Amino acid sequence: MILPHCKTCDSQNCFINRFTTPEWKATIDKKRVALRIKKHDDLFREGDPVNGIYFIYKGQFKVFNSGYKNKTQIVRLAKSGNIIGHRGFGSLKIYPIGATALSQATVCFIPEKTFKEALKNNGELVFELLNFYADELRRAEYKLRSLSQMSARQKLAEALLTINEIFDAEIFEGVEYLGLQLPRQDYADITGSSLEEVIRTLSAFNKEGLISLVGKRIKILKLDVLKEMISSFGPLKIP
Repeated sequence: MILPHCKTCDSQNCFINRFTTPEWKATIDKKRVALRIKKHDDLFREGDPVNGIYFIYKGQFKVFNSGYKNKTQIVRLAKSGNIIGHRGFGSLKIYPIGATALSQATVCFIPEKTFKEALKNNGELVFELLNFYADELRRAEYKLRSLSQMSARQKLAEALLTINEIFDAEIFEGVEYLGLQLPRQDYADITGSSLEEVIRTLSAFNKEGLISLVGKRIKILKLDVLKEMISSFGPLKIP
């Protein structure tokens, strides 16, 4: 995997690439560090000290925290171009969440001091980050409502639709599947359901012809039916 450089980065999702001046791209490029992360490895853990912010160049991550009795809750799925670690900025200076790679990945780490200097000198970057934080807050509010009011079927339908919306499809043996393969436990951690409930619901969806299951790979067969299942909760909110 080729290590990235800000001057040649072609990511259309990266905030640094889109919203900083050429001069500041060069400055950040000198200070940032490119890291290769193996699948299943932690980028950082809940409670780690905050030293900077991460931008995903290539790869997929889950962002999660621990609740009652250390039960894991996946709060966000992230892909190439996305920011990770922004939730750690503030007075506490520790990450309230953890991040683990779901695939081999390359990330750009920007030290906190450099990133804050970039904010002071790039007004468009500040404006877009404010919008990003506002969207994150709305998504968190929606997630709280959906977990408390949706049935197990609705929560799993929303999770499948969200993955379908975020990640490009994977073509395997000529068939188009969801672009993110997750173990059943991760679906439980996304939906707040038990592992057994997720397994039963996926099996039911498969028998009803809503999806097709091949190991961890999932193909959505009836997109409209899944959307109708959660239509009363408003438009899909991407985490």
